[in-house]
Amino acid sequence: MASVKPVCKLVTLVRGRQLAAMDKAADLGACQARPADAFAKVEAQQQASGDAFGTRESHAVLAKAHRQLMQARVGATPDDTFQHHGSRRAAGALA
Repeated sequence: MASVKPVCKLVTLVRGRQLAAMDKAADLGACQARPADAFAKVEAQQQASGDAFGTRESHAVLAKAHRQLMQARVGATPDDTFQHHGSRRAAGALA
């Protein structure tokens, strides 16, 4: 369970970042920083026990998706932003 909690937290924060970007929220900067902090915890968990759980490959996929999502921009409309944030990619990689 300890290895799953950081990933669940990351998923929640990524979704919050997407919603904040779609709304062009005043606290968007903070909403962007939270997933980065959460991913650092996922990274630490991977370093500590990833080999024991055999998650090296899946973690590499997650790390790539995370980097792409962190570079996603705010679009002209909420729909554009939703597309930029790669909802399908996020759901597939983070689920």
